Amino acid sequence: MVTTTVQSLREIQRKGREDYMWFATEVLDVQKRYVWSKMREISDSVRDNKRTVVRAGHGVSKTSFAGRLALAFLYSHPPSTVVTTAPTRNQVKDLLWREIREAHGHAKMPLVGEITSQMLDLQKETGTKYFALGVATKPDTVTKEATGFQGYHNQHVLIIFDEAAGVCPEIWRAAESLMDGAFVRFLAIGNATSGTGDFARCFKDPDYNKIVVSVLDTPNYKEGRMVIPGVYGRDFEQRIASKHGRDSDEYAVRVLGGISEKATLGSYYGKVLADLESQGRIGDIGFTKGIPVHVVCDPGYTTPWWLYQIMPDGWIHVIRFYEDSGMDMSDYSAMLDRWK
Repeated sequence: MVTTTVQSLREIQRKGREDYMWFATEVLDVQKRYVWSKMREISDSVRDNKRTVVRAGHGVSKTSFAGRLALAFLYSHPPSTVVTTAPTRNQVKDLLWREIREAHGHAKMPLVGEITSQMLDLQKETGTKYFALGVATKPDTVTKEATGFQGYHNQHVLIIFDEAAGVCPEIWRAAESLMDGAFVRFLAIGNATSGTGDFARCFKDPDYNKIVVSVLDTPNYKEGRMVIPGVYGRDFEQRIASKHGRDSDEYAVRVLGGISEKATLGSYYGKVLADLESQGRIGDIGFTKGIPVHVVCDPGYTTPWWLYQIMPDGWIHVIRFYEDSGMDMSDYSAMLDRWK
């Protein structure tokens, strides 16, 4: 362990803010020879962009790196709050927070704070609101809002969604309530196991910086040998290719970090929709002024909304579709008012 003075601590924090990977290698337990291009790209994106979304193939050390990134942010930005979540409590505790606990315990310099299975508290040592927390929450029974994920405001905030494709819509919506601060960062990372949902939609949202991490990007694959322990390489790629084929959905998701098409292409109308898109009949057709907009919804656990216009020639232009859960009609009324 290295003894730190106030001056040296401030210098560490300054360098950490400039380069989270520097903090990971100089303060935490990451070996410089294990740093590769996609880790650097994600690290720099979280530093420079409010929202970062990463879809990844299997075995590319995304959760391990996200844990180190959480600590780099926390200790480089005093005071700060880091909030992480995943689809289940076991995933929060045994995946991302296992990596956080390991990195904290093996740090090259002493890191203040009391760490438990899902919390790292620095408030006692600093006298300020300063902590990291792993949250596994579900929508409230009555309000259907994820109030357990709200209220974590601070001068600096980092939100991490691990295995983001499985995080429910209410949690995504609750995270937006934390995005209004002066310095807030959001990282959603996972395997795109579904072509629908909030995680998949991020890759069409201009507010997100988008990163794809393929097994083909790893040093282990590129060099054809075990460069970084635990990271997949050519053996894994060849096994998936042999079992499923390189043009398969499994290969696209597990190796290339692509988005699964099963939810759309495997649906009843999947072929019809694909044909319509190839004919140019699906796209951004816009809104035509002066023609009424009709609204149809189907209330239920999830409530889809269709907005369409009937054109003078008889064609129906569907101009918007939206689906959500956990909102009541007053929320939807306000949403329609905004759209007007």
